[in-house]
This record gives sequence, structure tokens and C-alpha cells, in this order.
Amino acid sequence: IILKAMLKMGYLTANPRDRITCNMFLDFGSVTMLTALLANESGAVKELAALCLGNLLVTPPSNMTTRDETAYGSASVYGYKAPLDLEVRHFLRKEVIAVNGLSALMSLLSSPQARVTLHGAGGAHSYQQDRIASMRCQSLANKHASRALVNLLLPDLE
Repeated sequence: IILKAMLKMGYLTANPRDRITCNMFLDFGSVTMLTALLANESGAVKELAALCLGNLLVTPPSNMTTRDETAYGSASVYGYKAPLDLEVRHFLRKEVIAVNGLSALMSLLSSPQARVTLHGAGGAHSYQQDRIASMRCQSLANKHASRALVNLLLPDLE
């Protein structure tokens, strides 16, 4: 159930121009919850928590055109505002840092060269395990954690 809810949260936070969702997440204290979920045992939960944090931390483009306004709906219906108010995103970044989100995200990173050594257990298949001495490994949340860190540390990068 939590994976389905977090997947829906990922879709909900995917629009960087949505101020209402960002404000609701701040009001509910979800930054603390998402940061805590970065330490969960399940790799899928870590991945979705990093995805949601990365989505919340992205800075909306500063050059919003009239075409963008019509594509995303009017301000009264969907909560979008043409001159984007970035104060909420700035407060969100401060909150992520305050709840140790920076170190939690950095702990999810792994080197692209990371390898795991495989130990043979003997038996009939040991000849195959001797040939495969190690294999590459990547954390499930590596991609989303690195994107969240970029959004957190370089907010003006578009």
C-alpha cells in the first residue's frame, strides 16, 4: 500500500509549477517523513522517497510564457501563478537541510564503478560462480537521490 501511495505522490509532485501541492506537503510535514523514508530497508521505498524529494525541490522555470500558462491551466483552477513565487521552494530547501536530508540523500549515492564480490557456495554450480567473481551494483535510489541533491544544492540551474 505504501508503494502505491508513494507512486501517486511522485505523480502529484511532478509539476514544478504547482504551488498548492508544495504548500500542502510543507503543511503536513512530509519533508520530514520523506527524509525518514530515505533510511528504509526497502530499496523501492528509498527510490520513491528520493523521487518525491527531487520533484519538490526542483525550481520552476523563470521564463513562463503565455503558452505555458494556457497549457497548465489558469491560476484560479489549478493554483499556478504566472510570476512564480519561489519563496515556498526556498523554505522547502531549508527544511530538507534542517531535517538532515542532505546527508540522507548523500548516503544513497554509490559509485558507478561499485562492485559486489560474489562468493561461491560450492556444489554443482561452483564452476559458474568462479567465473563471475564480482558484478556491478547500483542503489535503486541512486538516480533520484543525485537529482534531488542537484535540485537542492543548485536551485538556479535550469
